[in-house]
Amino acid sequence: GADVVPAVLEQIDRLPAKYREPLVLCGVLELSKAEAAARLGLHPTTVHDHAKRLYRRFGVHTRAELLAVFVRRATAGPPASP
Repeated sequence: GADVVPAVLEQIDRLPAKYREPLVLCGVLELSKAEAAARLGLHPTTVHDHAKRLYRRFGVHTRAELLAVFVRRATAGPPASP
């Protein structure tokens, strides 16, 4: 629900800027990679490469899968104590 949103945004905020900024521009504002690149002063290939590295880091292939990882982490309960 809505209580998950702040936790997901916190995870996004913790990403390095080179990954966070294109993710927000493309994923939240729905800009194309070319539009995001222009706003960031980068080549579109650079934006694409940053996205691919971020996906690899989290073991996913798409922005939707990445968001699902963030949602799962936000809704996971605290680890069980030994």
